[in-house]
Amino acid sequence: VILVGGMTRMPAVRDLARSLFGKEPYRSINPDEVVALGAAIQAGMLLGSIDKAVLLDVLPLSLGVETQGGLTSKIIARNTPVPATGSRIFTTAADYQTSMEVHVLQGERELAGENVSLGQFQLNGMPLALRGVPKVEVTFDVDVDGIVQVSAEELLSGSEVKVKVVSTKSLDSGDIARMAEEARRNATQDKAAREEIVARIEAENLLAAVEMALAEREHPASDVAVQQILQAATALQHALGSGAGGQLKALSTGLREKLVAFPRAAR
Repeated sequence: VILVGGMTRMPAVRDLARSLFGKEPYRSINPDEVVALGAAIQAGMLLGSIDKAVLLDVLPLSLGVETQGGLTSKIIARNTPVPATGSRIFTTAADYQTSMEVHVLQGERELAGENVSLGQFQLNGMPLALRGVPKVEVTFDVDVDGIVQVSAEELLSGSEVKVKVVSTKSLDSGDIARMAEEARRNATQDKAAREEIVARIEAENLLAAVEMALAEREHPASDVAVQQILQAATALQHALGSGAGGQLKALSTGLREKLVAFPRAAR
């Protein structure tokens, strides 16, 4: 429904609305009265004098955290009604990592640096473990005023930290519209950048798995399967320096297949 005020005095506004949306503007309701009525209802709800009405507000932009490689991992999507809660489980990117930095972001871009930073905090006291073993649950709680409570808990040790970050409503409507448009305009480019970063992360993780697998098993230096794995790992390591995402994916797939077959070949 398109509401346009002052129909009789501003026909140009009516014509513009019709041309933009391809629909006939609705004239039976005065938009100014609608806004005033909504404000009055909201005030009544806050004062406790109205309890049978529900006014929905939504998140203007998505909320998430920065992950390995400078990527954004969204936890609560844009336009989710508030109050809202969302959580995701993450892990470590390095062996024996005893702390994790949680960088809270607001925005629609794939790369963390292109979004708005709402704050950072540190989760300490994580147990010594290899990469990928710790499980950290990050939870977002957004109240009706847009205030965000963020908690991070390491599920094995129980280590936890909670912080309150600034309101999601700190941006004005112009900034929100601009950021949403930038995300739409750069969607293809951002997707390609994410795929490139993910391919590199997966390649690095695979090389670490190869190193661990060879160290854990006894095998003769002349073992054909071992030599094939080492050759594939060397090629992947070189590609990390200059290879594109597509090349990294292909080399990673070949190395992964050899690694899966390695326990049988090594017996």
